[in-house]
Amino acid sequence: MTRISTVISALADLVVPVVCLVCGELDEPLCGSCERRLLSSGVTRRTIAVPGYPHVIGHAAVVAGPELLRLVTAYKDSGRSDLAPLLGRLMSAHLPPPGLVDAAVVVDVPQSRRAYVRRGWHPVRALARAAGYSLTRALELRARHVDQTTLSREARWQNVAQTMRVTAGAIDDIRGRRVTIVDDVITTGATVSEAARALWVAGARDVTAVALASVQRASQETHR
Repeated sequence: MTRISTVISALADLVVPVVCLVCGELDEPLCGSCERRLLSSGVTRRTIAVPGYPHVIGHAAVVAGPELLRLVTAYKDSGRSDLAPLLGRLMSAHLPPPGLVDAAVVVDVPQSRRAYVRRGWHPVRALARAAGYSLTRALELRARHVDQTTLSREARWQNVAQTMRVTAGAIDDIRGRRVTIVDDVITTGATVSEAARALWVAGARDVTAVALASVQRASQETHR
């Protein structure tokens, strides 16, 4: 950050004080006690179905309760790109889990052109980098679909079906390799499933997934 940027940031804090987005504590976007509470749930492990292909195991650092989702919403949809280092720290506190450290290729889930125009940046990509992942840009959307947040569980799966593919330039990077998909929040698993399908089609040898958070379901396994 330049000296001018630092001064501008300090002046902005005088006008609009920084507060914890969870509890309202001053001076931190996420205070220490709230961060410890979010991390206390431990890593969640989910088995995500990929019709016609092997299941994908997804690992998430935090259970996606209301407090965490408030942070993610501010990050993705309220212009709080400054939260990337904080959320990356939450993600990297428990991830990558054993067995994923040596993944040969790490890819992020693609964002629609409409979402990019609305936001002006790529939240998942920024989160992955903040968490320490070195990304290969391999996945792209090939069909229009609507924002997942507006859809039911069943509609989410229909919305993303057959919408992703590996770019022509990344085929050689994917074929025969172990691949890890990075996402921000796993809800139904539809996005990760479609990303995995596209990677299997491109010849990936093994596919797994990591995310900042996962919506807790009764069938999931949680490791503390």
